[in-house]
Amino acid sequence: MSEQKIISPLLDGFTMGNPMSEHDGVRCCPAIKENTDKKYIVKIISVPASQVQMDALLLAGAYKDPADAMDYFKDRAEDVVKEAELLQKLSRLDGFLPYEGWQIAPITRHRLGYEVYLLGTYKRSLAKHLRRNPVTHLEAVNLGLDLCSALSMCRQAGAMYVDLKPSNIFMSDKKEYRIGDLGFIRLDALSYSTLPEKYRSVYTPPEFSDPMAPLNTTADTYSLGMILYQLYNDGQLPSASTDPEAQPPSPVNADYEIAEIIMKAIHPDPEQRWRDPAQMGQALVSYMQRNSVNDIPITPHTPLEPAPVSIPADVKAASTESPAAEPPEEDASTQEIPADVTESNDAAVAAEEIPAASLAAAEAEADDSAPCEEDAQDLLPHEMSEELSRIVAKADDLIAHETPVGVVIPEAPELADPFAFAEEDSEEIDDSDIPVDPVMEEDEKDPPKEKKKKKTKRFVSPEHKRRVKRFFSSLLWLLVAAALGFCGFLYYQHFYLQSIDGLTIVGTEQALTVSIDSQIDDSLLSVVCSDNYGNVRTEPVAGGKASFTELLPNTLYSIQVEISGFHKLQGHTADVFTTDANTSIVSFTAVTGPEDGSAVINFTVDGDEPDEWTVICTAEGEEEHRQTFTGHSATIKGLSVGKVYTFTIGTADDLTLNGMTSIEFMASRLILAQNLHVTSSNGSDMTIRWNAPGDVIIDSWDVRCYSDNGYEQRFTVDEPTAILPGIDSSASYTIEVTASGMTQPARTNITKNPINITQINTVNAEDPTAEALEISWQYTGDAPEDGWLVMYTIGGSTTPNVVKCEKASASIAPWVPEVKYQITIQAADGTSVFSNVHTLVSPAAEPFEKHSLSADKLTAKLLKTPEKKDWLYENISDSDFIDQFAPGDSISVVLRSSATFYLPGAQTRILYVVRDAHGNAIPDLISEKTIVWKKIWSGGDAKAGELNVPKVPVSTGEYVLDIYFDGMSVAHLPFSVAE
Repeated sequence: MSEQKIISPLLDGFTMGNPMSEHDGVRCCPAIKENTDKKYIVKIISVPASQVQMDALLLAGAYKDPADAMDYFKDRAEDVVKEAELLQKLSRLDGFLPYEGWQIAPITRHRLGYEVYLLGTYKRSLAKHLRRNPVTHLEAVNLGLDLCSALSMCRQAGAMYVDLKPSNIFMSDKKEYRIGDLGFIRLDALSYSTLPEKYRSVYTPPEFSDPMAPLNTTADTYSLGMILYQLYNDGQLPSASTDPEAQPPSPVNADYEIAEIIMKAIHPDPEQRWRDPAQMGQALVSYMQRNSVNDIPITPHTPLEPAPVSIPADVKAASTESPAAEPPEEDASTQEIPADVTESNDAAVAAEEIPAASLAAAEAEADDSAPCEEDAQDLLPHEMSEELSRIVAKADDLIAHETPVGVVIPEAPELADPFAFAEEDSEEIDDSDIPVDPVMEEDEKDPPKEKKKKKTKRFVSPEHKRRVKRFFSSLLWLLVAAALGFCGFLYYQHFYLQSIDGLTIVGTEQALTVSIDSQIDDSLLSVVCSDNYGNVRTEPVAGGKASFTELLPNTLYSIQVEISGFHKLQGHTADVFTTDANTSIVSFTAVTGPEDGSAVINFTVDGDEPDEWTVICTAEGEEEHRQTFTGHSATIKGLSVGKVYTFTIGTADDLTLNGMTSIEFMASRLILAQNLHVTSSNGSDMTIRWNAPGDVIIDSWDVRCYSDNGYEQRFTVDEPTAILPGIDSSASYTIEVTASGMTQPARTNITKNPINITQINTVNAEDPTAEALEISWQYTGDAPEDGWLVMYTIGGSTTPNVVKCEKASASIAPWVPEVKYQITIQAADGTSVFSNVHTLVSPAAEPFEKHSLSADKLTAKLLKTPEKKDWLYENISDSDFIDQFAPGDSISVVLRSSATFYLPGAQTRILYVVRDAHGNAIPDLISEKTIVWKKIWSGGDAKAGELNVPKVPVSTGEYVLDIYFDGMSVAHLPFSVAE
């Protein structure tokens, strides 16, 4: 059993094992809550790290006496607690995991100082998770989004997290990534602070390798960028470069868009990086909106490991001189020691001398036991005066020492389960193996028989009679004393000692009930309930139970059974119990959703959260509707416009909720100013325009424009357009448009130094046979550094296609006849672009006429694609031709010519366009294929061709299939899809 100090009240009811690691004043011990299987880690930080450091500081004159030094180190211990309190505060929001408790205690082991105890649940880090699980594209982007949100929340709380690395990131049961350790620097201290040595790692920006370099606001986003780089680069970090200004190569498995986000985060120049986690998060959101991010592993499983630490050659030589330092042959993968395992040459030697089997066992044990704790914190303040810095440096010289050359580090013992202490059982002693003393054995033999003597009559004196009488009197008293002792033993066992066979505690957030399994009379028993704040209550036992009410939620209570009279209790007499958390809905709102008869609910929570939430919708005359969801927002559809609904928040488990758990909401139509955009700007005035929402009549519009530089304009207009005066191109602006009856405001943001497009040119827009539409534009302002994005929609689609280009020109393909194109030009770096929308309609195609074949000589018919792979027209009967198909059917076309024509080997571009019943082209059902002309047709005088349509509709409805050869119309075939 461990002899670790169990402090009260933090560790009441816990059993703690020996330290798993102990260095630089930090011990990490496993702990188990009694009568449960829940595992914990107790991190103990000694302030100062050693008594030698205290003595050296006193000797150097840093403090006048030990009392003065104790006051200083008490402040440093409280700084650690303040950091833990900040982590707990942030954990109430998404993105952080807190320590469950902490306590400062004086050091009592014959030394001065304090110890900070941090109690946290056992959890697996991202680094360990990735050793066993491959990461997918979707998981990598979600990791970036979750951490951007967490880092942004941290900044809003007035701090920046500077120790971001895989070992400090944990994945919750909901597959959300959260930060779970200390590592905060106040934002208002960045300008005069340097990065503490304890926070430097391979994920730290390179400029902080200089110990005197001041902190900047890119430390967190740089570390996140390095983590994402590693995920997309087969688990490898960029190779070290001798040129600090050299940009590393892009990660090998990242597409160009996600690579641009990552490379901007880890740019060697801090001025070129993301300045705010929210900006990086918005870039990731935009990436997901433009791309289909799948859940396929980026690469086969490659463990995420920091770069190995090199072992000095002289140390290796000293180690290998010893015969014990000859390890067996081992896999190359076991010879790489992660950087976070060793920090000194001594540790490197120790790791070098551990045999491969022991090292592999140690690594496996680390994965299955407790999380690796990071190096001890340097508890001196971040900002020290020049005099104090000099004194501390002097103290460091007094305690500095080196490992003698040639010292052989003993081989490391095999690691054991850190939680095994909780399952230790006492061993029974087997005396069969105890050696027998031969002399004792001889004495135990029967003595030799004496010869029988002749009995003679002796004279007995009075003195001898008195002696015999005294002997029998003493014997009688001994017998009486033995009888009294036996009665006392019976009294002790059956009356004084009373046993509690079992203790069961159940409760809610504000009450608990203790059930006692015992043969003791209830009138003798009472139960004491106490919390960590010194509050103590006692209740009598009635019917084997004692109840306590009006307790505090989410509070640890110690339960102790006591007995009155001359008795002592044994057995299960004590336990601990934590009351349920009090989860409160702080705010609850609902607004009209993305369509008529829909609602978007949003709420904030204070306290523990369930895995899933439930919203219950009720309205008069309608059945109750339930919907489960995760997060703090949900969209509810299918509501009746004009009817009042009651929304009530619940949970899928038994978690108790209070606060604002329900609201009323009237379902309505979506009324929103549409397509709000800037049409032009002359540098001082800016013209904006928007569209009215459908058939809704708006009498007037309220326009607001404001900026961070103090600019704000408000005015009302009758038409959906307005001119904003006094605009400064070097400032950014936000524009809002609202009107009476609108359920949502329309809003757009204008960046500083916007770009104004003066002209958009289209080439071959009137040529229906063109393969692509060529577009170019002229503009005023600076060209975006990251290039341009040309976004276009086809027909009535709202999903844009994107073309990225470096110069102010692009090609849009395929060029589909009789289709409306809406083209929007944007800057890839997010800079606002004015007059950037261009709309045009492609011309109708001419009938096909080529190779001595014209469209009027062709007939086309549809059929369900035959099962035979290389089917021909000759195997098809007239009954196979149909114009109605079932969902999921493949569709083919048979072309027949009534006249002969040429069959050259020229390439032919075939365009398939599926349109809806209104004649609008469906973008997802447009496909293009190039094939040799003569391979389309079968031989013979009357030529016949067979085509398989690449993309067909899966939803029921009326459709038309148009087929074009080299931009000329070949067939126009109506058909339907029905069940």
